[in-house]
Amino acid sequence: MQNGRVLKIPLTEAETFQIAKERRNIIHGTEEQVASLEVRVQTFMNSKARMPAMINHGFDDPQPFLRLLGDPKLVAVDNILPEDTPEKRWGAARFVYSQEKVEVIRGLLHYLKDQPSISAIERRKFKRLVEDYITQMYSLWEYGYADYIFKLGDMGIREDGSLVCIDLGEFTSDRQFVERALVEKWWLDNVNPLKNDFPKMHSSLEPEYVALLESALTPKALNEHWRKKHQCSACIPEADTITAFITTKVMEIDYIDRL
Repeated sequence: MQNGRVLKIPLTEAETFQIAKERRNIIHGTEEQVASLEVRVQTFMNSKARMPAMINHGFDDPQPFLRLLGDPKLVAVDNILPEDTPEKRWGAARFVYSQEKVEVIRGLLHYLKDQPSISAIERRKFKRLVEDYITQMYSLWEYGYADYIFKLGDMGIREDGSLVCIDLGEFTSDRQFVERALVEKWWLDNVNPLKNDFPKMHSSLEPEYVALLESALTPKALNEHWRKKHQCSACIPEADTITAFITTKVMEIDYIDRL
């Protein structure tokens, strides 16, 4: 956008189907069990549909949370996206947002993977990156949201070295769902050679990555951090009828992701 930001336009259902068709869609928590295309497309579309509610969540002070996500801002779609047609449908995912422009970590992972060996300096930098990634996950958990895909290569890094979650279509506020992802160690997809849609790291770095996440991304850690900083006017104990209705609909959208 020539202003230090990028414009993010979700794919249509047909485009999402094409992307899913090109990938080996291994079910999280398994080494090689492949999901059906229909399930994966529905999961992707449902995940996108949750994004506006997360961006606009009524935190008393939303800026620290939004900074973790690259300061996303919803953009009016009237002059950007056409109305849905049978061939070009967005459904509930018909929205556009802007986000900070950052360097995507997949480029670093590709660079390291192509090296014949990893130097001591590169190894230390990689360890620091993974430690910062863990801190980023903890920070998100404190606001009651979690990236449940754990795709390290889809993180971004600012010029000051701070990390940004750039793929907002892979988040949930369902604590039980996040705990399941941790118990089943979905973050192992980053080192599963059959999961070809995940950028892979150099093989000599994999043991350190696994050891760090094995000790850090646990149900115990989730319990210690979950919603510690979640202060907002929207999440009151005495939920009114409208809030209860919205909560039910979000649970219905999340359901497909639990399959």
